[in-house]
Amino acid sequence: MACTSGCPTPGAHANWGECLKAKGMRIAYAASASGQDKSAQDRFDRDLDFYAAARSEGIQPMGTKRHQVEHAFRESDKSGTAYDAGTLGAGL
Repeated sequence: MACTSGCPTPGAHANWGECLKAKGMRIAYAASASGQDKSAQDRFDRDLDFYAAARSEGIQPMGTKRHQVEHAFRESDKSGTAYDAGTLGAGL
């Protein structure tokens, strides 16, 4: 038996893989098996992109979380110089 179960055209495929490809199956978010979801990953990626934008401007936030980066941007705007959490000792 070369076809997968539920094949609409049994016997029309040379092997199991060909049948599976013909079904057009797609893999969803693979980390969902470990309890993660795509929206959490997307949020994490956006936060890291925001952190990278801060670093490209010379700002050193206290961490990579969005509220920490926003704090660093606000402090930079107030002082007129790039915020550096390491030297200022200010943090959240």
